Amino acid sequence: MSVVTNVLFKTSSGDKTRLSALNAVFQAGQEFKSCDHDSLPGGWYAGNKFLECEICPGAFNHLDLKKLISAIRQVQWDDPASVQLFVQEQGEHRLKEVDLQLAD
Repeated sequence: MSVVTNVLFKTSSGDKTRLSALNAVFQAGQEFKSCDHDSLPGGWYAGNKFLECEICPGAFNHLDLKKLISAIRQVQWDDPASVQLFVQEQGEHRLKEVDLQLAD
C-alpha cells in the first residue's frame, strides 16, 4: 500500500550544486530536481520571470522524513537561513513547514 508524502524543498540559488550531496540519500531516479533543472524547459512555471531560488518538488512513497531531515542538516549550505522544507503527508490537506534547525 502506498503512503505518499508530498515535499517542497527550497534553497538559495547559490545552492544548486549542493543538491547532489543531499540526493545521495535517494535511490537513482528519485532524487530532487530543481524547477530550473537542465532537463526541464526554461521558465516552464507561472509568471514572466525566472525563479531566484531553487525549488524542488517531490512525491515519495514511504519517505523516511527523519532521514531526509538528517541529510539536509549534513549539507554545507551556502545560505542555511534560506533552506526550507515543506511536507504534506498522505491524508493531510496542507503543507507544513519543518523546522530544520540549521545554524547560520
